[in-house]
Amino acid sequence: MNNLANVYDSEGKRADAEPLYRETLERRRRALGPESPEAVRTMIDLAECLRGAARFDEADRLLNDALAIQRRVPDADRAEIGLTFYGLAGVAAVRGAVDAAFADLRKAFDAGLEPQFARKVEAAPEFRSLHGDPRFAAVVEEAKKLASSTGP
Repeated sequence: MNNLANVYDSEGKRADAEPLYRETLERRRRALGPESPEAVRTMIDLAECLRGAARFDEADRLLNDALAIQRRVPDADRAEIGLTFYGLAGVAAVRGAVDAAFADLRKAFDAGLEPQFARKVEAAPEFRSLHGDPRFAAVVEEAKKLASSTGP
């Protein structure tokens, strides 16, 4: 169900994706526990859907909740923590909070953001407000190095 929501979301069908994400999140919390990696991943996915629908407060709250869980769980996946910071950076950027966006992008790389997401930084629409800032050129360069060092 989460995969179908991902497809809908990637197609811009957020009204179709959101209820699927919410149902998946509820089921994963019930079956696997509220702090399970699967539930946290669905929280991140739902937050990205909400960001894409310009529901920034909800997205930010959900991402911060996910981060709080990740910080409590001793064996949390570093790449998922990186993805959470990447999501927070996207929300900050679309809100015009440029310094916060750069700080969260830095945290995403430091946490171990997966190369597949690093490859998207330059073209990601949520980061348009950062274009033209010299710090963005440095972020893009770092993203390219990360992506090339780990293969396609």
